Amino acid sequence: MSGAGCVFAAATTAELTKGADVLDAVRTAKEYTHRGIVGRISSTAPFDAVWHGQQ
Repeated sequence: MSGAGCVFAAATTAELTKGADVLDAVRTAKEYTHRGIVGRISSTAPFDAVWHGQQ
């Protein structure tokens, strides 16, 4: 899975910037990242990519 760590870090940072406490920011980032992994984009590369549009 390509991009999951970066997505998680960016989502956590975004939530913290919006004023969430650390625990809530990480929970939200985990949920967002999980949805992106579930809806991943298949490719011909040896790995799939996180889909940022997953709702």
